[in-house]
Amino acid sequence: MNWLIYRRQKGFALVELLVYIAILIIVTIVVVLGIVQISRAFARAKVDQKISLAAETALSRIVHEIRSASDVTASGAVLTINAPTTHIIDVNAGSPQVMLLDTANLTPIDVTVPAGGLIFTEITGAGESRAVRVALTLQSSWGDYSASYTYYATGVLRGSY
Repeated sequence: MNWLIYRRQKGFALVELLVYIAILIIVTIVVVLGIVQISRAFARAKVDQKISLAAETALSRIVHEIRSASDVTASGAVLTINAPTTHIIDVNAGSPQVMLLDTANLTPIDVTVPAGGLIFTEITGAGESRAVRVALTLQSSWGDYSASYTYYATGVLRGSY
C-alpha cells in the first residue's frame, strides 16, 4: 500500500476558511445591529421618562398652586395666582423652562418648552365655579432621538366648587 494515499490531511482548505469567515461576519453584523437597536430603545426610553417626570412635576406644582389660590388671572402663557402671596407662572424668556417666578424652575434644564407650549385657559362653570386648564408641551432629546409630548391638567380654585 502506498502510505501517501491513506495519509490524513491536517488543517483547513481555503474554501472552508472562507465559509467560516463569512459566517463570522454575518454573526458579527447581527450582534452589532442588535446592540444599536438596544441603544436606540434606551435613548427613547430615557427621553420619554425624562419628559414624563418633568410634566408630572410641573403640572402637579401648577395645579397645587391653582387649588390653593383665591383668584387667578390666565393670559395665554402667563398665569397670575393670588393666594396669600402672588405667584406668576410662565415660560422663562432667557431659557425655555417653566418658571414659578421668584422661586424656581418647574422643569429641568434638559427638558424645554417650545414656543406656545404653555397655555392657561380659565374655565367658568355654573354658579361661581372656576377652574384653570393647563396645556403643557415639553420636548427633549438624547443623541439623535428627540420627542415632544403635550400634557393636560385642570385645577379648580379653592372655594369655587
